[in-house]
Amino acid sequence: MQTIILAAGRGTRFGEMTRATPKCLLKVLGKPIIVRIMDALPKDDSNIIIVIGHLGEKVKRFVGARRGRHPVTYVEAEPTLGTAGALWHARHLLKDTFLVLNGDDIVTRASVAALVRRAPSFGFMRRRAPSAKYRDVILDQKGCVTRLAKIRAGGTLPIIRVATGAYVLDVSIFRYKPVRLKSGELGLPQTIMKMAARQCVRGVPMPGTLFINNREDLMFAEDKLRVSGASRRGGGR
Repeated sequence: MQTIILAAGRGTRFGEMTRATPKCLLKVLGKPIIVRIMDALPKDDSNIIIVIGHLGEKVKRFVGARRGRHPVTYVEAEPTLGTAGALWHARHLLKDTFLVLNGDDIVTRASVAALVRRAPSFGFMRRRAPSAKYRDVILDQKGCVTRLAKIRAGGTLPIIRVATGAYVLDVSIFRYKPVRLKSGELGLPQTIMKMAARQCVRGVPMPGTLFINNREDLMFAEDKLRVSGASRRGGGR
């Protein structure tokens, strides 16, 4: 199985932190985000494709042509294309089934393994919606994804299934025209919904996923990993 990591974003919400550093190379407890992502991959010989954009040469120099047993290939894409646009940019390299991961979210090895076992699959995490812009991933009785539902805007935001940006797909996804969002970007989860209308795409919980969209998220991720590391050692507060 191939793995494609979408790492073309500018990370504008980080301000000066990403002026000279790609977002995927920001460090969480001393280790770059993209390294933590690659550490969660299955230990096989499948190749990694990294979609790069802003300061992409720095990503190439840091990661190199191989990561452990994984050969690495790079595809350049404009970050304004959105997640589906970035994936479509790499379609000529993809064969059969592949794992898609965001280059700015930290996932666990166990959740990635669960996602791979249920292919085609759509990762989600139960959490309180960060804002009313988020959609709730709705599943049917068989656990198949059916739609992305709007949530109410007033009062306390509900706990929902938030898409993690992690999926296992196959090349049949390219039969569908990418969905253009109001922002002008092409949305991958919205496009997957077209596929889900024709076949079962399993919803897979991915507990422990850390979303890193701004400085506050970065600090939160460090706190969570620091605590979990202390717990594994039998200590911590």
